[in-house]
Amino acid sequence: MVDIPMILNGVTWEAVPESEQNAQRLADGPRLPHVTHSGVFELMGEKIRCFRLSNGQAVFEKEDFERFCESVLGIAPVENTTKREER
Repeated sequence: MVDIPMILNGVTWEAVPESEQNAQRLADGPRLPHVTHSGVFELMGEKIRCFRLSNGQAVFEKEDFERFCESVLGIAPVENTTKREER
């Protein structure tokens, strides 16, 4: 089993410049979390970029995680073909 919190504790987080954070806030709106730090970790020989959000949550770069799943685990990514309903 992989201990994700332990892996994330080993990441050297680099602060995202304030100008990029402000641009994200303007694009995404004030209610959505924005990236404050970025880093990279290695898992089974694959490098995966990760990001720390303003709400404390950590997320992985989608393409890196899909590459890891495909090359290491043999799981091909599945395209999301459903559209979200407009509300």
